[in-house]
Amino acid sequence: MNGKPALRYHATDFCISLLWYYGILIGLGIALFALGTYLAAYHGLGEVDVEIAAVSGITMFYLFVAGLNSYKADFFYLLQNGISRRTQFVTLLIVGAVLALLTGVIDLLLDELMLQALRSIGLGVIDMSDFVQPASAFPLLSKYIGVVFLNGSAFFVGLLITTVFYRLNTLGKILLPIGVFGLLVPALSFYDHYTKHLTNASRAIDTFVRSGILSYLLTYAVFLLIVTGLTWLLQRRAQIKSPVS
Repeated sequence: MNGKPALRYHATDFCISLLWYYGILIGLGIALFALGTYLAAYHGLGEVDVEIAAVSGITMFYLFVAGLNSYKADFFYLLQNGISRRTQFVTLLIVGAVLALLTGVIDLLLDELMLQALRSIGLGVIDMSDFVQPASAFPLLSKYIGVVFLNGSAFFVGLLITTVFYRLNTLGKILLPIGVFGLLVPALSFYDHYTKHLTNASRAIDTFVRSGILSYLLTYAVFLLIVTGLTWLLQRRAQIKSPVS
């Protein structure tokens, strides 16, 4: 079936959400700049380094929550209007990809504005996002690719988690957190024993991912393929019973 109605529905929903999100974020940025100006002017903090997690870090959390957000009412509405789960899934993939690309551009612009604004009042700024971008002869492009994939990953992981929730029956929803907690407690007792191995493994993965653009793209492409594939398989039988959460 034609997916334009579903695409329009999701796009409109997320556009409104993005406007609210960036409006609040810009307001907080202005408040931070005003606070930094005050501290630098009246308390002599001109030589202090300020570490920021960058705008993209906040956006990742926002997109994760957006993906995690209950789509129960949306699915019910679309299914009642004859739009299949497959069409819903494909349109969500498209919207998620567009969100990652769009927020990547906006985040880089806001991030750079924030860095320059804080530096203009004499504060040294360390952009923590520089530590997660892949190696490249084009730092800005490399940073953009990193932000896009991280934002996309956050959205689709949130979508996978909420799909798992709706795939389970009532008993499963109760047993799942109990099982996770039950496995977590004994796992922590072995943490010290395996810390060295975990550290070495994480360093090896980090070295491979950041060794170049191609390895970065390959790693996240495989990750997103697994996440979206699991989401599709689980979504086919997700339990959606009413239009209210």
